[in-house]
Amino acid sequence: MSNTAFCQDIGLRPHQTAAVRAAVDGLREADRVQVIMPCGTGKTLVGIGVATELRARLILVVVPTLALIRQTAERWRSTGHDLTVLFACSDHTLGSGEDAVSDDRGEVAAALNAPVTTDVAALSRTLRLWCEGRQVAAAFATYASVDRALGAAREAGVVFDLAVIDEAHHCAGSPTSAAAALARHGPQDSGVLRTRLFMTATPRTRRDETESGLLDMDDVAAFGSVVYRLSMLEAIESGLLCDYQIAVVGVRSVERVALGAAADVVMASRFQGSVSPALLAATIALGRTMKRHRIRRVLTFHSRVRDARMYAAVLPTLLARQDLGGSNIRVSASAAYSGMAAHERRHVLRRFDDATEGHAVVATNVRCLSEGIDLPALDAVLFADPRRGLVDVTQAVGRVMRPHPGKTRGLVVLPVLLPDNARRLRLTSTDVHFADTLRILRVLRDQDARLSAQLAELRARAVEFRRQPGWLASTNLPDGPLRFAVSDARAMAELSDFALRLVEGTTSPWLEHYGSLQRWSSTTGHSSIPVATVHEGSRLGGWAHEQRTLRARGLLARERECALESLPGWAWRPHDAAWERAFASLERYVQACGTSRVPQSFRVDGFGLGPWVKAQREAFRKGRLAPERASRLAVLPGWSWRASPVRLTPSRTAPRRAPASKRDSLIRAVHHGQDALEVSNSQE
Repeated sequence: MSNTAFCQDIGLRPHQTAAVRAAVDGLREADRVQVIMPCGTGKTLVGIGVATELRARLILVVVPTLALIRQTAERWRSTGHDLTVLFACSDHTLGSGEDAVSDDRGEVAAALNAPVTTDVAALSRTLRLWCEGRQVAAAFATYASVDRALGAAREAGVVFDLAVIDEAHHCAGSPTSAAAALARHGPQDSGVLRTRLFMTATPRTRRDETESGLLDMDDVAAFGSVVYRLSMLEAIESGLLCDYQIAVVGVRSVERVALGAAADVVMASRFQGSVSPALLAATIALGRTMKRHRIRRVLTFHSRVRDARMYAAVLPTLLARQDLGGSNIRVSASAAYSGMAAHERRHVLRRFDDATEGHAVVATNVRCLSEGIDLPALDAVLFADPRRGLVDVTQAVGRVMRPHPGKTRGLVVLPVLLPDNARRLRLTSTDVHFADTLRILRVLRDQDARLSAQLAELRARAVEFRRQPGWLASTNLPDGPLRFAVSDARAMAELSDFALRLVEGTTSPWLEHYGSLQRWSSTTGHSSIPVATVHEGSRLGGWAHEQRTLRARGLLARERECALESLPGWAWRPHDAAWERAFASLERYVQACGTSRVPQSFRVDGFGLGPWVKAQREAFRKGRLAPERASRLAVLPGWSWRASPVRLTPSRTAPRRAPASKRDSLIRAVHHGQDALEVSNSQE
């Protein structure tokens, strides 16, 4: 085969160049690596760049769906020359029931002018011909049919130089799935794949899995090391993605009931049953968001096809009953779901082009408009009912963060059903709607350091908020991507209670105690809190002592160590810190009086310096004073290990000293940071 690279300059951006270099360097040392980049930051070009740098001649590219395989293949072909391709995919391999994808593979073949098959014998013949022709070629496969591509390579006796595995989180989970074959690492599994590049925005890791025996992307043997990672915040700050805001919109029972009556009339003529409370809340939240933020292109996510279709049918009528900020606002809605033909789904997406200031377009969808779909003009995504976890949420939010001219931020709308007053205190994670909102926030918290910091600051002030019903109305709240909204002040107490439960469910109780210690140290000027101290209703002194114990055992996280060390006067060994403060007090005394001979009764600012000096002599006499401390005391002017009376009036033979009252004022002035000579001159 020729070593000719199959693509010329593909115009990599700096972050893509860095990712390519890291991946290539990693693949020269190992047979597989991971690249983690947010949705919409150009992972496809990274795969092309790695193939180019490695001079790969036989390439396997794996993606989840036929829609994405077509989009990816077009990108590869548009950046290269003389690239021969084939497609190992089939519509019937892509699932069943509501998850089925009915893309027309004939349409894919016609669009890309390449064969499409899952027949192992046919694939094997083609791969063998490629090798004999010594040409640069790529086989594109879906995860559902990748086992056919691998089987064909074994039958043909060929090896793929590089496997570019996009949306690689599909390989995690069940070790018996077709996609899991790409992560296997035994000798029998490495024969047809020389190197593997796993790329995703949403790595499924050990903490995401609740069952044992599942593959996760922390497994370096299966997935390789992470050689490059671009965070969501880095992508936003560098302009690769636009910013976003999370709008948690509270909906009261009375609002749902009123809209439900209208919905029943609409439903009676088209569907059986009624609109669920969750969808009623979503409608009210959507109308309110359209009015406030003037959004005109919205993608809603549902878990059932029936709900998505029904919602698209009734939404325009229901929104027409709300004040959207202008009598001429028209709303149209269409449903897109995985059972539709590809051209029908593309038609739904093209309707976003019809949106104007006076025309809002909504697309409802079920599991088919998240991965790999590029909708840069999208204004908002709305989670109308439960989603399935980390990958779904992150991929969905990624749709609204694509940059577009005139777009400054995308909105993530989370409608919440506010509990009745009688239920407020019983709101827990067993409440399905609350649990759904909680799960979404946890996923986004792990992706965005700003949201994590905002939630942490809110938790640190939880004690304060519990004493303030309706605390969300305060103007002194931490900044960040999370916002809460209600239709009127009467719902503020309920939403505030809901918000506080969300904060508690997304953060550690440690932050609450830390916030209390922050306020205690702000009041006292230091953080050396006595062990028995109770503050703001908690045994704060005992908690502080526990942190020191945990650190001594090596069990305290480094970020928590840093947080505590940032407090004024914090010390991991309080007794050492107290000794140092007393010694500093003695040094200031020496600076003021020229001697370390302190009267036994002398006190300054409430501290008994004389008794402390006496205690040091006694400890030395009993052999209990550390040698390092004894040495520091011994070099002080006038220090003696034998106590002797200190006269407060000058003798005839001793140098003249200031009167006791004046001397005391000098010492106190020095203790407050003033220069002794300066104070003395001012008292002449």
